[in-house]
Formats: sequence, structure tokens, C-alpha cells
Amino acid sequence: MRQRIGSLCLLLILLGLFAGPAQATTTTVYDDSLTAGWANWSWATVNLNAASPTHSGSGSIAVTYTGG
Repeated sequence: MRQRIGSLCLLLILLGLFAGPAQATTTTVYDDSLTAGWANWSWATVNLNAASPTHSGSGSIAVTYTGG
């Protein structure tokens, strides 16, 4: 039993050494509009193409809260 656990630990260590670091991914949700695959499920009043304020581009997201 101990030999199996030792062999499993060695295998996991070797896999970790040769697997390399995990790669980061980038997901764009909004780029002057919602990108494909994203939907507005907001309960508030939302303008997905507000002219101001913007950080970059021509549109931004504006939210108007009307209730608690």
C-alpha cells in the first residue's frame, strides 16, 4: 500500500514538473456592446450604449436604479 502511495506521489510530482505553468485567458464581455454569448439579464433600467462617461471607445454601460 505504501509503495502505491509513493508511486502515485512521484507520478503527480513528475506531471507537475513537466506540465508547465497554467496559461491565463482573456474574456471580453463588453466592447462598445455586449460581445457574442453575453446577455443583459439586469432587473434595473440599463443603457448598453451610453455616450458618457466612457473610458475608451464610444459606448459605456449606464444603470438607473428605480427601486430598492
